[in-house]
Amino acid sequence: MESRLYFGRSIAGQPEPDAVTEADWAAFVAAEITPRFPNGFTVLNGTGHWRGDAGGTTEREYSKVLEVLSPAPERAQAAEKLKAIASAYRVRFRQQSVLQSTSTVCTRFHD
Repeated sequence: MESRLYFGRSIAGQPEPDAVTEADWAAFVAAEITPRFPNGFTVLNGTGHWRGDAGGTTEREYSKVLEVLSPAPERAQAAEKLKAIASAYRVRFRQQSVLQSTSTVCTRFHD
């Protein structure tokens, strides 16, 4: 299972582009992500584009994307860990939401 969490970095009332700074993000990773996924994960930088509920102009927001691969026997545990990470981020950085996508994938190492 491949799961991704999309974390927006803007905080209402904070200056752009890095309301959630690289130092803030590194501290969050150390406190919330690494302890839950010590065997590994990937973090990507992104720029999200979205239109709010009001249907106005398209907004742009810098983001971080967490990617985690979980073997079948660990799917339920991984889902709970991802939910806890998303919740911690929403609270710590006053976010409305964190987007999650999950899909079944085939993976292998080429050794």
